Amino acid sequence: MRYNAAVQMFRIASALILAFAWTTSVAAQTFVPEVVPPLQEVVDAINAQHLSKEERKDARIAHGTYDDADLDAPTRIAQAALNDWRLADPIFEDVTIAVELRADARARQARFPEVLALLKDATTALASAMRAEAYFALDREEDAREEIRRAAQQLPAAASSADLVARARLIALGIRLGADSGDGEQAILALLARARQEFDRLDPAPRLMEGERLASRGALEPAVTALLESLARNPRESTAWKLLGDLAIERFDFEGTDRAAQALRRIHPRHPLAALLDARAALVREDIRAADRALTPLVSDAHPIPESLAYRAALDAARYDLAGARGWLAKFDARMPGSAAALSILGRQLSLDRQYADAKVVLDAAVAREPFWHVPAVELGLMLLQAGEDTAGIAALEHAIALDPFNERALFSIKLAKEIATWPCIETAHFMIRAPKGEASLVAALMAHSLEEMHARVVARFGFTPTRKTIIDVMPDHRSFGVRITGMPRIHTIAASTGPVIAIEIPKEGAPTKHLGLFDWLNVLTHEYTHTVTLEQTLNRLPHWLTEAAAVRMEELPRAYETCQKLAIASKQGGLFDLDSINWAFIRPKRAGDRELAYAQGAWMVEFMDVTFGSDALLGLLAQYAKGVKEEEAMRAALGISREEFLIRFRTWAAAQVASWGLSPEPSLATLARSLTEGDDDAELRASQAEVTRLNAVVERWHAAIGAASNAHLRFDAASWPNHAGPEVDLDDATMRAFLERFPSHPDLLEAVIRRRIASGLDATDPLTAELLERYAKARPVDPYPHREFARGLRGLDRATDALPHLREVDLHTDKDPAIAAECAKLGSLVGEFAQAAASAERAVRMNPFDPSLRELAAKCWIEANDLERARVHLLALLELEPGRPVHQRRVDRLDELLHAPSSVK
Repeated sequence: MRYNAAVQMFRIASALILAFAWTTSVAAQTFVPEVVPPLQEVVDAINAQHLSKEERKDARIAHGTYDDADLDAPTRIAQAALNDWRLADPIFEDVTIAVELRADARARQARFPEVLALLKDATTALASAMRAEAYFALDREEDAREEIRRAAQQLPAAASSADLVARARLIALGIRLGADSGDGEQAILALLARARQEFDRLDPAPRLMEGERLASRGALEPAVTALLESLARNPRESTAWKLLGDLAIERFDFEGTDRAAQALRRIHPRHPLAALLDARAALVREDIRAADRALTPLVSDAHPIPESLAYRAALDAARYDLAGARGWLAKFDARMPGSAAALSILGRQLSLDRQYADAKVVLDAAVAREPFWHVPAVELGLMLLQAGEDTAGIAALEHAIALDPFNERALFSIKLAKEIATWPCIETAHFMIRAPKGEASLVAALMAHSLEEMHARVVARFGFTPTRKTIIDVMPDHRSFGVRITGMPRIHTIAASTGPVIAIEIPKEGAPTKHLGLFDWLNVLTHEYTHTVTLEQTLNRLPHWLTEAAAVRMEELPRAYETCQKLAIASKQGGLFDLDSINWAFIRPKRAGDRELAYAQGAWMVEFMDVTFGSDALLGLLAQYAKGVKEEEAMRAALGISREEFLIRFRTWAAAQVASWGLSPEPSLATLARSLTEGDDDAELRASQAEVTRLNAVVERWHAAIGAASNAHLRFDAASWPNHAGPEVDLDDATMRAFLERFPSHPDLLEAVIRRRIASGLDATDPLTAELLERYAKARPVDPYPHREFARGLRGLDRATDALPHLREVDLHTDKDPAIAAECAKLGSLVGEFAQAAASAERAVRMNPFDPSLRELAAKCWIEANDLERARVHLLALLELEPGRPVHQRRVDRLDELLHAPSSVK
């Protein structure tokens, strides 16, 4: 797989980093707005004429539209401080404000003994809910259950929206404690609906709780709707902004996460929930330092919010410091010993980092601590499926669904996992290939004959064999692929590795919602299997850039010409990444094309390592990462140089590579053009300013004909020409001859002259054009253009033997069009190169397994190559593809006779 396919690989890797991804019908847009203005109904309600001045202030506080002038009473100051999450505000020591307000501030800081003391004699529904939640957090489950029972029996009829929301909180806690009779979730939604419809349609709290419940069940689109509706009733509702930011992270929408964090900081410049969003996003992006910066002020607080302690444990886990993570878990447990929230967050981080064994230990502990909470059970089930432990994963998801029958992630995943368990499995020495009957099974049958050779090549390079067979799940369509990898059906790529499991969809053209087009699955699986090998080899501790770089480097196809051009431009313009920014480019590119360039540069840096330090240098580097050594120390140990020195030497080597590719010709066209006006010893090269203008016009036409993006290196700097205007006419032949005579190997000039000749009808069969093409191929060896022209011209003369090497070179630069591979097979068969012809035919079939003509070609070529077993695979496929043609069965029968005949007969 080349550059474009490597980009596709990144898109799925992104989703895997998140464990699950949500992609809506507007996938390219963020669902987090920069601001949410209050509803007109809210504005009208605040400005209602019947309200007194004090009532209007209270309304502005309730709907988050207040200013400092409204904060003129202790209760209003406390309500605003809670809204802003200013939990250390001295107002919460004021005994004149309601105990529920004072207790709420302490509950958010996990100061639950103080909460219970404050609410000891309070009789409101809200006080009852907060007491029950405090008992639960302190691992006093029986007290929590008793509080829930007492509230159900003794609370008076609801008199407000707040009363109904408090009752919903009590039911929610009962569900988490295992007291649900089966309709608890529906009862919660019914209470919230009553709160909206019967008491206060403008109260943001019911919609906020609805959004929280929906988000926890994986119903993300309705969750976003509910949260936005809550914000429309209180634009300063911090929890709603925080939840939107969390959902954006799960969708890998960091722009949306930033918007949510910015909205929180507009509410309060040092908003703790904004810092939490920053930390969580940084962990997903593998930016450990940024996560540390965000979390340090939070955990240093006298009363840190408990979620910050959980993510601090996750941060240590991301550093492979489990002892440190356990220390932060202990601090969380000291405050909330009854909650499995920190264990769930830590387990998820370990799963994202593919530390599956440790993740299982932590998530098992989370489930044991809160056996009736669906969140850790879902995380455990999805982690086990990604780790290839399908039986255990299905059991965990069944438990999760019993707890939450409407959880979309669990439902999507378990349905597919159970279906996969019924699929036929082809087992080879190192792989288990699973596929449903039908089209996917035809692809699986092809894989069985190719993957062991690929395995041998990959493990030989890295000196490591996975400890278990790798599972290859061949998915019949795009939707099932997304569910297999992420637990949700909508995601945009063709293959992904979670380590021991690789999922890949079939190559097929069709509606984008069902299929993503043709590709060579062997090249894609080579990339993914390299991930499987190197991740296990390094205990999943490889830097992101090197994970992808090693995989791209193992792909069999040469670097695409377009990729060479992008690398050349970056090298010449100082645009190559350093070792920090290249990781960011994968996760959060700043400019269009950054991610693609990161893939290409990463593989280029591995090539530099191989060339400069020997092929064993990479293995030494991987060994250092497996020990948990950081990049600076790892490079010094494996390469003997620092990161800085590595980059300096790489950039020098890269510039030389660009020159060897013919993409940094000297003199440049700009220099040649300047010689026309500034004077030169060669009188034939002197011309007027009009000639300069004409030269620029020619270059512009080259851009139009060849493609501006792929020939950016030809552009002139117009600013260097004070009178850059004039008639757009070609250079005359005399000037062009002068250029070529003086610079006979100049690739830009050669390309221009060749294209001019071919456009006039003088193709590769013309001796001079052929000579120029050969010169251009030597001057710019990374460009397949001369090979295309040779193949076209020589094939037209029926000179198959001469055309074939050029055609094969063109095929190496094509990964989505089987026609060229098929033509290579036909010509190879024609000239008697049967083994190579069969390999070309097989590659054509890999790109389009469902074209009967390609199957027939492959069967013919394998028979000629005397590999009847491989031929039989294609004949059997033809029985499926064209069931109405009896000739296919006759061919299979005849082939079976040959296969079972004595060897002397064969």
